[in-house]
Amino acid sequence: MKVDILRAEMEEDLAWRVDEIRFFQNTCASIASEAGQQRFRKALVVLLYANLEGFAKLVFSTYVSAVNAEAVACQDANLAIAAASLADVFRYLRDGNGRVPGYKKLQLPDDTQLQKFARDREFLSQALDLMQRPVAIPDKVTSTEANLGRDVLRKILYRLGLPHQDFEDIEPDLERLRLLRNNIAHGDAKQGIAKEDYEKLRDCTLRIMRELMLRVTHALASKQFLLEKAEA
Repeated sequence: MKVDILRAEMEEDLAWRVDEIRFFQNTCASIASEAGQQRFRKALVVLLYANLEGFAKLVFSTYVSAVNAEAVACQDANLAIAAASLADVFRYLRDGNGRVPGYKKLQLPDDTQLQKFARDREFLSQALDLMQRPVAIPDKVTSTEANLGRDVLRKILYRLGLPHQDFEDIEPDLERLRLLRNNIAHGDAKQGIAKEDYEKLRDCTLRIMRELMLRVTHALASKQFLLEKAEA
């Protein structure tokens, strides 16, 4: 795994997003009236959020792709990644209608509870092979649910086996941006955004994006996707 190359790709993506934000900020500054600029800044806030969510998707997708490419066995991966990789197995175990192949040939009663037991038994018979299966984290594990905020961020980190408390320092800013963006998108924020307020949001957004990149890069470099590293 070439972490430096992955980091460079994330840096490149971040750079064009910053350029885009700067372009529309310059457009805002060209508006003659302050009232017009304040109205325009509502669109800038939506743009900030869109770029934050898009960048977060890229960062987490990069992490998932890199970990999957390592082809680590589930038994050697941290518990979260192993669980995510075996989601299809657990879904089958929880499915009340799931049928064990060849169950009818066993000439056992057509009993729901017994069939659940049969699925558990089948799982144990395949457990060793399943744990040697290479990890394959599905894309939905990193879904931002089109509403990236504190709770969604924590869910993603927890599903990847990363310290979900590590972002407590940026969560208030993330929530503030998410709520304001939602209010604007839903037509509830009718007043414009003052320049000082917008600049605070912009600086926080850029800081959050950079922190996501730095911490995910560190997770790759320190191999936090491995069980022994997660337990250390």
